[in-house]
Amino acid sequence: MAPRFRADINLDFSLQEATGEQARGSVTAAGSEVVVALDRMDALLSQRMPTLGDIRPLAKTLSEQGLTVIIEGPEGRIISLGAVDVPASQRVITRSPHIKLGKLGALAPLLKQGRRAPARKFSLLPPGPCSRCCRPSSAGLPAALPPPTTPAAADSPG
Repeated sequence: MAPRFRADINLDFSLQEATGEQARGSVTAAGSEVVVALDRMDALLSQRMPTLGDIRPLAKTLSEQGLTVIIEGPEGRIISLGAVDVPASQRVITRSPHIKLGKLGALAPLLKQGRRAPARKFSLLPPGPCSRCCRPSSAGLPAALPPPTTPAAADSPG
């Protein structure tokens, strides 16, 4: 299937936890394959990672669009989602033809962390707009996001 979208991305980023620890990474793409590379896993390991069940719908949607997202850590490829060739043995494990697990060495820190993670979920998406600085625009905000409220409107009785 020919991809419906083309991505041309070259982005470097850093994540700083409340503890002060910082992780750096990059997002690169040239075509239908997007690679997210992280220099360390500590910031992710302090979060509750999504389960395979959580990411199956995303992987299926990526595949339907002809796109692939690859997550890499310092030990190599962790996971590939979307339009990927998945061995039959991994389909049994992941219960998806759209999720390909990476190297065991790269997966090991996530597997060790397992159920010890805090209850909060990790999100790759930025937080939604705030009411102080973000203003809705006809082209800027998705329809699913409510317009910001003013403090006066929020305090008025209902």
